[in-house]
Amino acid sequence: MVDLDAGVLIAACSDESADAGITITSALEPLGGPGSPVKPAGYEGGRFQADRRWWGSGADRRPVDVLVIDNEPSQANRLEAALEQRRAELGLPEIVLDLSSVGALPPHVPAQISSFRFPHRNADAYLRDAMLDGTRFTRSEVGAAIFGATADKPEALLQWFPQALLFGFWQSHLGKRSQAKLARAWISEIIGVEPAATNVRRLGLKGDPLNLSVAESVDFTSDARRSGSSRLRGRSSPMSGTVRSRSAVRTPTRRPCPSVKWCSRRSCRLPRCGGSARELAPRRPGRCW
Repeated sequence: MVDLDAGVLIAACSDESADAGITITSALEPLGGPGSPVKPAGYEGGRFQADRRWWGSGADRRPVDVLVIDNEPSQANRLEAALEQRRAELGLPEIVLDLSSVGALPPHVPAQISSFRFPHRNADAYLRDAMLDGTRFTRSEVGAAIFGATADKPEALLQWFPQALLFGFWQSHLGKRSQAKLARAWISEIIGVEPAATNVRRLGLKGDPLNLSVAESVDFTSDARRSGSSRLRGRSSPMSGTVRSRSAVRTPTRRPCPSVKWCSRRSCRLPRCGGSARELAPRRPGRCW
């Protein structure tokens, strides 16, 4: 065992070092205690990120099933957020994208975004499309240095984006001007070894008591038509056409006419039959049909 300190780490990172890297393995315990369930990150279709890893040592080393609870990109995001919180204490540089002059922003978009939050770090389009003192950022002195940095010449990144040297980057959107990339030096993840179950669903979720689908129309009662309310009578069968109106109307009881046209009056939103087939509903006084 070697006691780690700054001198050991600096020596290990030098070009003359024979050290390939440092591995830190920690056994974590669920907040609910040993054996309590842990919810991994979920993906489209309710799937988890499953994998196979070698586990154990010596004669007990064997391949086992694992679930990735927090993968490498997610861990990098969390670590960058931690660096942002302690940047003043650590003396880390920060570039802030100010969107306050843009106007109304969606609720999820902050007025200012820190460079520790840029999805692609120094290679992000936030910087490429930004302005600095009335000049395109890429044409400014700072911007040209950042976008011109490479793995062999990383001085500008050390000055403005040190996190990019730790978590990696790929300058992929500058075309032939630059395709600089740097593999991440820090890799971390949280995995669950030999999960007891992988297809567990949490039941008892709040749902629609009528189990209505977007493909189904709504059928109003006669009382609702007279009062203008939208009281539902129950599930209705899917239809190939739908009557549209601002108020409650009677839904068709026969197959809609195949040549339905919309009324030319701007104030009317009801369809009219353009052929000899039966009308969608009986004529009613005051309705433009």
